[in-house]
Amino acid sequence: MKYDISVIIPIYNVEEFLEECLDSVAGQTKDKLEVLMVDDGSTDRSGEIAQKYSNIYENFKYLPKKNGGLGNARNYGVPYANGEYIIFLDSDDIVPPDAYQKMYDKAKKYDSDMVIGRVWRFNSKKKWTSWLHERAFSDFEVKTHILKNPNLIYDTTSWNKLIKRSFYLENNFKFPENILYEDIPVTIPMHFLANNVAMVPDVCYLWRVRDGASKSITQQRDDLKNLLDRLTIMRMLDDFYTKNVTNERANFEKNYKWLFLDLKLYVNQCLYVPEKRADEIIDILYDYIHNNIDISVIRRLPAIDRAKYKLILKKDREGLIKLLEYEKESYQYLHVRKKGEHYIGEFPHNIIPKEEADMTEGLRRQFLKQSLYKEIENSDGKLVLRGFIYLPKVASNRPDSQKLTAYLYNEETDVRKPLKIKTVKDTHPTRKDGRKINFKDKKYKHVNYNWTGYELEIDFNELDFSESILGPNKIDIIYERENYKKRTFLGKPTKHVRRSAQSILENVKDHQVSIDFDVTGEIVINIFKVAADIVDVYNKQDNLILKMGKITKDIYLDQNGEKNVLKRENHELILPTADIRKEGYLRIAPGKHEIVAFTKAQNVFLEKKNEQIEVGLNLQKELVVRKKARIEPVMENIKMAEDHVDIEIRMSKLAELSADLDNRALLVVRDPLFEDVILDACNLEEKDKDFYLKFTIDFKNQEAMQNMYESERKFEILFTQRDSSKKYYSIATAVREYYFVYTTETRKFILRNQEGYFTFATKKAWPATQATKQRRDLLFNTFYPVFRKLPIKKKYVVFESMWGDKFSCNPRHIYEYMQKYYPDYTCIWSLKDECTPISGKGIRVRRLSLKYYYYMAVAKYLINNANFDNAYQKRSEQVEIQTMHGTPLKTLGVDVPGELTTKKSYNDFIKRCKRWDYLVVQSERAGNIVSKCYPVGTPLLKSGYPRTDMLFSMNNERDIRKLKEKMKLPVDKKVILYAPTWRVRNKFELMLDIEKMKEELGDEYVLLLRLHYFSAAGFQMPQEGEGFVYNFTEYQCVEELYLISDIMITDYSSVMFDYSILNRPILFYVYDLEEYRDNLRGFNLDLEKEAPGPLIKNSEELINAIKNIRDVAKEYDGALQTFRESFNGYECENSAQKVVEAMLKK
Repeated sequence: MKYDISVIIPIYNVEEFLEECLDSVAGQTKDKLEVLMVDDGSTDRSGEIAQKYSNIYENFKYLPKKNGGLGNARNYGVPYANGEYIIFLDSDDIVPPDAYQKMYDKAKKYDSDMVIGRVWRFNSKKKWTSWLHERAFSDFEVKTHILKNPNLIYDTTSWNKLIKRSFYLENNFKFPENILYEDIPVTIPMHFLANNVAMVPDVCYLWRVRDGASKSITQQRDDLKNLLDRLTIMRMLDDFYTKNVTNERANFEKNYKWLFLDLKLYVNQCLYVPEKRADEIIDILYDYIHNNIDISVIRRLPAIDRAKYKLILKKDREGLIKLLEYEKESYQYLHVRKKGEHYIGEFPHNIIPKEEADMTEGLRRQFLKQSLYKEIENSDGKLVLRGFIYLPKVASNRPDSQKLTAYLYNEETDVRKPLKIKTVKDTHPTRKDGRKINFKDKKYKHVNYNWTGYELEIDFNELDFSESILGPNKIDIIYERENYKKRTFLGKPTKHVRRSAQSILENVKDHQVSIDFDVTGEIVINIFKVAADIVDVYNKQDNLILKMGKITKDIYLDQNGEKNVLKRENHELILPTADIRKEGYLRIAPGKHEIVAFTKAQNVFLEKKNEQIEVGLNLQKELVVRKKARIEPVMENIKMAEDHVDIEIRMSKLAELSADLDNRALLVVRDPLFEDVILDACNLEEKDKDFYLKFTIDFKNQEAMQNMYESERKFEILFTQRDSSKKYYSIATAVREYYFVYTTETRKFILRNQEGYFTFATKKAWPATQATKQRRDLLFNTFYPVFRKLPIKKKYVVFESMWGDKFSCNPRHIYEYMQKYYPDYTCIWSLKDECTPISGKGIRVRRLSLKYYYYMAVAKYLINNANFDNAYQKRSEQVEIQTMHGTPLKTLGVDVPGELTTKKSYNDFIKRCKRWDYLVVQSERAGNIVSKCYPVGTPLLKSGYPRTDMLFSMNNERDIRKLKEKMKLPVDKKVILYAPTWRVRNKFELMLDIEKMKEELGDEYVLLLRLHYFSAAGFQMPQEGEGFVYNFTEYQCVEELYLISDIMITDYSSVMFDYSILNRPILFYVYDLEEYRDNLRGFNLDLEKEAPGPLIKNSEELINAIKNIRDVAKEYDGALQTFRESFNGYECENSAQKVVEAMLKK
C-alpha cells in the first residue's frame, strides 16, 4: 500500500501512557498512515502493548531493537518509512484527531518541505499553553520561512513537524545520540534548508508533562548533566550558524533565545538548589556566555533578565539569589511608568538601579492577555461578542491607546473577511488585574486598563457564504499600539460564556452557524451548508422513519467507523432499529462542510419494549442516534424562574414499572457522602400512553442545599416499592440546551444537559469581599493581626484533614470522640468546601477564608494530619497536634531526596514542624522513623491512631452486618478490598483480570475498590465487573471498609498497617515492584523481607491465592504477627481518648 505519512514512534518503558498515544494515532481522520513503533529495548509492558496494536491494525508495524536512546530510535525508524512524508511522535504524547489531515493538506497545498502545528502541554489534570510554541506562532503566516519569521527559532521540537521524506533524506538529517535535547540540531537546520514552512494555527500536538512518579529526564533541570547536554547541543547549532547563516537578524535571534529561554532555565534553578550546585551552574554558564555570546545581546533582554546575566558574569551568587527571590515574590507587583517613548520599571534600587530599569524591549515581546467574559448575544443571524484584550503592565487609559482590526479567518483556505470591531470602555480588567498590593513591600500597583474592552459584531445575513468560509473559522485580531503590533486569535471564554455560547445555533440562507471553542480556548465559528434536514421522527414496525424536508445527497449512519447508507423512499429515510447499536451519527455522503440539519426544537425519544431510541443533536451539534437497553424518563419541559425551576418529565408505560411501586415519585440527588436529598415529590399522572411527573427545584430550600459540596450529580427519580426497596432512574433530556445558574453568596447551582442527562452541578463561590485572592490577602493582612490579639477561646478546637479535602482520618475520630464525651467544646472543621458533610454539631468553615483565620487565631487546640496553611502563626497559648495520616512506609520530610534543596525550603519546613506540640505514632518503630524525618524534637504521643479504635470496638458480626447493609452490599458474600496507592495523578489502570476474577470468585466474593484520591479522577469502572465490582473510592470512612473486608489486596499503600490490626489476610499485588521501589519515593520498609503476605505479580497468581486463602493465611501468619508487633505496638481501642486527655492537659 502507498502511504502518505509514516509516523515514527520511539518507545521505551511507557506502558502507562502508550495506549493513549497509539489510540490517538489510530483515531486520526487522515487515511494512508504507516505507523512505525520502534521499541528501544523496553523492559516493561510497552513491547507487549505495541505488538497488540500491530496485530489489530495492518498499518501498525512493530520494530524491536536494543536500547540506544531516543535519538538512536528515531534514526532507526527512518529507513523503514515508506510515506511521502514522515512525522515523529513521542510515545507518551497525544495527537488530536484531525492533526495529520490538516498538516498534510497544507503540505500539498504549498508544496512545503515542512509543516508545523501548534502545541499545547497537558498532564493528567489539565491542558495549558506551550509557551515555547506560542512564541514560535506569535507572528503567524500560513506560508513562511525562518529568515522571514525569526520567531521560528523557538520551534525546536521534532514531533510537531510533518516533513517531506525526500527533503529529510537528501539533507541526511540525523538526531544526535546518547544526549538530551537531540531535536534542536535537526529542527533548526530543517527550518533554514526548507523551501518553505507551512504553519497550522490549530493545536496539532499535546505534549505531556509527566506528573506523579513519572517525571521525564528533561523535566529534571537540577541535574548537571541536563545542563551540560543542553550546552553541547547549543554548540552544535552555533557551529551550523557559523557555517551556514549570514543573516544578522537570524544570528541575533538565536543568541537572544539562548539567553531568554535555554540558559535562563538554569539561571532560575539556582534559587532551588544547594549553594554548591548553584556555584557550579554559574561557573558553567559564565564560561559559555563569555566565549559564545556578544554582550550587546544581553542589553536587549528584559530588565530583570539583563540583571541576572550581569550577576552571572560577576559570579555573584548571593546577588543572583536575592534577585530571583524578588522575581518570585514581588515582580508581579512591579509598577511600570511611561517616560517619552520608553517604559521604566520602578524596581527597588538595591535590586535594579534606575538606569538599568528600561523595560521597553521586553514589553514588546510579551503575549497579549484577553478574555471573552460577557455572554454572547445572538438574534436573527447576528452575533455580538464582548470582552477585553491588552498588553500587560502597559496602561490603556484613552480610547486611542490601542487599535484593533478583526477578520473572520478560514484556516483551510487562508481567506479573511473583515469584521466590525470597536474599542469600548471596560473597567473590569482594571479591577481584575490592574490593582495589586504587595503586602511584603507595602506597595500598591495600579495599571489603568479601562480602554481595553472590545465589541465585535458578525452579521451573517450580510456575509457571502462562499466555499472559502465553509467549515471552521476563527476570529483573527490585529492588535496595534506604539511600536507594537501583534496578531492573535480571539477567545479565552469564561466557563459560563463557553457553555452558553455552545448553545447558539443559527440557520441563515441554507447554512447552519454554530459556535465552539478549540483546546486553546479560541473561538471557532462553524459554517456548514445544509444538504438535508430532518423534520420528524417516528417508529413504524421495526424501523425508525426519518421524515425529510430537504434532501440532496445520500445520508449514512456512522457507527465507530462502520458506514451504512440509509434506504430512501420519497422523502423518508428508513433505518431498521436492529441496525442501531449503542450510538451512531447521521452524516452526508460525501459531505465536506455539509450537514444533516435537525429542525425539531427538541431531541426525539421513541420507546419499544425494553428499548429506547433517541434522535437529535448532541452538545457538539452532531446529529446522533442512540439506543438504550433501559427505558428512562425524559425531561421534556423546563421553565426557569429567579430562584426555582419547574420541570416536566415523561415516563413511558413501556418502562414496565412494577405494580409494587408506590404511585408517588421523588426527585432526588444521590451522593456517596450523604443520604438521598429529596428536592420534590409528585404523583404519577397518566396521559395517553405515558405517565407524566411535575417537579419544582427550589434553591432557597436550605435543608436540601446545605450539603451540596462541589460536584456534578445526575438528578434521579426514586420510586419506593412496598417492601421498602428503592428503584432509581436517571433522567434523560429532550431539551437540548439549557444552562440555569442560581448564585448565592458562597455557591453556584448549575442545571445543565451533560452528555444527554439532566444534571446538577454545584460550584464554590466567594463572597464579594473575598472574591479574589488579592481581596483575601488584603483582609488577611488587615484582620489576622487583630484576631491574634483577641483572647484565646479555651474550649475551641479546630480540625483539618488532608489539607481540608476531607472529613476523615484521625482528626475525624478525635472530633467524634469529643462530640460524644466533651459536648461543651466548640469544634470547628476547616474544609476546602464548607458544604462537605460532617457528623455531629461542628462548625464548618472554608479553608483560607476570613472565618478560617479567625478560628485559627483564637482556638486553643488545633488538630491536623497534614499541615495548616503556612500563613497561620501559632500563638504561645495554642496547642497543635499532628496526628499523621499514615504509617511512614515511604520516605518523608527531610529524608525525601530532592525535596528540601535550599536553605529557605528547609527552614520553612522546620518552622512548620516546630509548631507541633505532639506527634501521634502507633509504634516504637514508627516513632523512630518520624523523629528522624521531622528533626525538631516534637514529643511523641504513643497512643496509637484514633481512627483504628473502631477496628477493636466494632470487629463483631452484628456491626459488620449493619455496615454491609448500610453500604447496600450482599450480606451473604465475603468481601475483597483492593486499596492500591497512586502512580500518576488523575489516572489509574486496573491491572486485574476482572472478567476472570468474577467468573472464578463471583459466587463467593464481591470486590471493593478504594483508589488513592490522587488517581481516582481518571478511573473508569470496568463494565465486565457489574454485580461483582463496587467502587468505594469516595466513601469517607475507610476503617468501615476494613471491618467488612475478609481479604485485603494492596501494594505499597500504608493501608496495610491499619488493616493488619484485624489479623486478616493481606495480599500484595506488586506487578511493578522494581520500578516503584527504585524510581519513586523509596521505602522505610523492606517489603520483600517484611511483607505480612505474599508478593504477587499477575492476576492468575492473585486468583489462586484467593481461592486458597486459608493456606496462604496459615503460611504467612508468622510474618503477619511479627509485622503487627513491629508497626502497631501502641494501637488500642481508646487511642482517641488518650490523645484528647494529653491535649487537654497540655
